[in-house]
Amino acid sequence: MAICNNNLTVYGANVSFGEVLDDLLAVSDYDMFTDFCVEHIAKGNFSTLSQLTFIEWDEKRENISDVDYMYMFGTKWIDIMSKGVNSSLLKINFDSAYTPPIALAELISLRYKASVKISYSEPLENNAGYVNFCDGKVLGRREMGYYEHRIKEHKDYESLLDLLQWCDSPSSIDIELMALNLNLTPAEDSIVRSMFRLQQA
Repeated sequence: MAICNNNLTVYGANVSFGEVLDDLLAVSDYDMFTDFCVEHIAKGNFSTLSQLTFIEWDEKRENISDVDYMYMFGTKWIDIMSKGVNSSLLKINFDSAYTPPIALAELISLRYKASVKISYSEPLENNAGYVNFCDGKVLGRREMGYYEHRIKEHKDYESLLDLLQWCDSPSSIDIELMALNLNLTPAEDSIVRSMFRLQQA
């Protein structure tokens, strides 16, 4: 199973960070999103859910199955790994199944009138990015490949080592980098090629 790693940051002058955290911990305690989780986060207000851009749910359906509940936020479960809260913001790191729960971040932003950023990365599908919300509205969004995310956002060139171990020449590095669509700067490209030479030594 592919695991997506997510970082959620919530901030705002009048946001009850403790309440947001309690809601997310309650959802994390369940193996799958269920009707209880939907009611817990949305407080049973399905008109709120219909306002979400990223939700995967057809409000015209009369009966919503447990499967719909599981996937409506973009994934079927979350597992909180770490959390931190102070007077100005809440930060949570959590895993999810396959894809990020972007609609969950959107709902938190809408319900709490908060600014929310969710960033995510998933290596198997080479998928990463972030979405910024304010009061439930999208302020910014960027999608990128996992390795581009590791290099551009974290300067983590070592994340490429597993891929480079199969390269046997500078031209095979070119092919691998083109396949990943990394768009490296000349300085970044130089670092990657230096790592290749060190690996070959």
